[in-house]
Order: sequence, then structure tokens, then C-alpha cells
Amino acid sequence: MSTVDNSSNEDLSIFDVDTQQFYSTQFWVFLFLIIPSLIGCLFALYHLLLNRNLRRELHNYAMIILLLINLFYSLTNISCFIHYFRTFETFTIIPVLRLIWGYVDWQIETI
Repeated sequence: MSTVDNSSNEDLSIFDVDTQQFYSTQFWVFLFLIIPSLIGCLFALYHLLLNRNLRRELHNYAMIILLLINLFYSLTNISCFIHYFRTFETFTIIPVLRLIWGYVDWQIETI
């Protein structure tokens, strides 16, 4: 008797077809929305930082800080979401970095 091993190394079978389609849709939505968001954020920062008249006013500093926080959040956290929805796996990072990332993510969401 021969034994046949029909097990697969891929662990994608834990997701049903509806979940995979939902994640695929979320991937494309995040991808299409993050690109204009980053372009708009960089455009606004460029004009706020290079125009001397805009830099003199105090209320523009609050906008600059919020834009920098948004840029940091978009480049780190949303990129991880996009990677997860594309590959169905998270980044393998060391536990200390995972705790720091979770703390920073929590603090950004409270702002």
C-alpha cells in the first residue's frame, strides 16, 4: 500500500472564498486611496514648509504637525494593512518592535 500525502504547505485554506474576495477588495481600496492621500499630504507639507508667510503664522504649525503624524501613520500602519490584505500574513518582527509599534499605533489613534 502506498500512502499519499495530499496536505498542502499553503495555509490559505483557512480563508473561505468570500473572505479572500473581501480582503482583495480591501487591498485595492486601500491601495487606491493611500496614493492620493500621500500625494496630497506631501503637497500640503511642501507648501506649508517652503512658503515663509505660511510658516510665520502659529496655526499653520498645528497643521504641519497633524500632516506629519498622518504621513507617518500612512507610511507605516496602512502599509502593513495593505501587505496583510495582499498576502494574508503579517510581518514577522521581533516582540519588542511589535510592542513599540502597537504603542505608537495606539497613541496615534488617540490623537
